[in-house]
Amino acid sequence: MPSPVTPPTTNPASASDEDAVQELTPVDLDRLQILRGYPMVSVLMPTTPGTGLSPAESTTLNHLIDRAERRLAAELPATRIAEIIDPLRDLADRVTRARMGPGLALFGGAGLLEAYRLPLQPQARAVIDPTFATRDLARAVLENPPYRLLVLASGTARLYVGADRHLGEQVAGGFPLGEARSSGKTDRRGHLHQAERTHRDSRRWDSFLRQVDKALSASTRSRDLPLILAATEPLASRFQQRTTHHLIGTVAGNHQRTTAARLADLARPIVEDHLASERRHALEALDDAIGRRRAVFGIDDVWREAHDGNVVLLLVDPDYRLAAVPSPDGRSLEPSSDREHPAVIDDAVDEVIEAVERHGGHTCFTSMTTGRSAIAAVLRTT
Repeated sequence: MPSPVTPPTTNPASASDEDAVQELTPVDLDRLQILRGYPMVSVLMPTTPGTGLSPAESTTLNHLIDRAERRLAAELPATRIAEIIDPLRDLADRVTRARMGPGLALFGGAGLLEAYRLPLQPQARAVIDPTFATRDLARAVLENPPYRLLVLASGTARLYVGADRHLGEQVAGGFPLGEARSSGKTDRRGHLHQAERTHRDSRRWDSFLRQVDKALSASTRSRDLPLILAATEPLASRFQQRTTHHLIGTVAGNHQRTTAARLADLARPIVEDHLASERRHALEALDDAIGRRRAVFGIDDVWREAHDGNVVLLLVDPDYRLAAVPSPDGRSLEPSSDREHPAVIDDAVDEVIEAVERHGGHTCFTSMTTGRSAIAAVLRTT
């Protein structure tokens, strides 16, 4: 029998319409992926960036919730359905007037009621499973990873942290940093004066750069994130030679007065190059694993290895989805065209991604080469 649904932790009437939709973070994704219960309702749809849903989008959202209600009607009494659907309808009413991005996701179940603004367009669907449908969220986080951007100029250092086109300045953990200017001054463009270029005051500058590097390491909440540097020469090269942190790219110029929004725009091509490099490395790791016989292809083999905790790297085509029914022992899948049936998992790929992440593996969304399956996995060596 399905377990009782506990009251949602979010009160839809307690916050403004704008607060009804949250920006997705990796922490949110981790929390949503580990929740278990039944029924867990996920409603996802593409939206037009701007303020509020269009009338057509509002209609689509209501139809998706209607679809979830009809599916629940085959399994639960009316009172139970109302406990689940009524809060979702209230939340849908509030998000209608909130700022939108390319996509929207609503989740209800296991004591949770939340909505997220997505930086990509998901397929419109209503999903009822023992877990939330998070594959689009996982892809959103992977393709819009959080990163750090360090602005060095005129003996000062400012640190920004964020994801996609949303950067916020960090004003804790030693940042922003600054030092009194003396012989190592810079001009209004951020270039070091002749005193610095001839290294007359190099020890003082090196001491400052070490202080910056130390502050980056001390920032426990962000120190493992990719780092982008914004600085002029020769300061940029000087920092690159001395830092212990891996830089994924540099934004040239003096950006001491550049807005966070503009910095995010300048950083985006660097982040995209970084993501492309990671996809190439994932495909290279798969090729290497094939040679070592540590790779599997196809949903059935990947499903088993993922649930056994053997997958260190999952590669999946962004468009690959599969509705299926697990076998009684859970070791294989039977594809199904009836997504409405209670026994059918709406997307077995979503379940695989969650199993891989739960056991400490990683996922890469990438178009697979011709002749390969749409899903593959690199297995652990021990």
